[in-house]
Amino acid sequence: MSLGRSGLLLGAAVAALASCRESPMAPGVVVELHLDRISYVATRVNADPAQYAFRVIVRYENTTGSSVYFDLCGMGVRSPIFSVPSADGRESGYDIGWACVGTPPLAFPPGAVRTDTLQILGPSSFDHYTHQPYGAITGWFRLEYSTLACDSCSESGPRVASAPFLVRLF
Repeated sequence: MSLGRSGLLLGAAVAALASCRESPMAPGVVVELHLDRISYVATRVNADPAQYAFRVIVRYENTTGSSVYFDLCGMGVRSPIFSVPSADGRESGYDIGWACVGTPPLAFPPGAVRTDTLQILGPSSFDHYTHQPYGAITGWFRLEYSTLACDSCSESGPRVASAPFLVRLF
């Protein structure tokens, strides 16, 4: 086998392995949420059942050519509805159930820049007898904001998400 052909095979093998890894951004993301860190330490805030919290500072810019409409949870709420799914498909202990009233969405026009500070708390649900958490509270997660397709509809809008970040417990 010539060196050129083995180099080509090596390049193909590297490309195949690289395609097996998940890209930093999930497919279909329109606006990327930039977090202040790639790793967070959640500290205990409740004893029984045990809950942990960490603070995330989120910066994002609408680099698209149209407005993005963020779903809000109530009048006076400053940040969009968010979720914290695990990056590896496991059930997340940081996903909360939002109980929201109809609120006009936040219009985020092209070129707009925004920063939010979020307190993430988890696990959000437990077995009421054993107090064991439902879902992972350590590992790799993403932050996603809920969007709407327009300012006067309930149809889901484009995906707005962060790159994966690591959560460890203190």
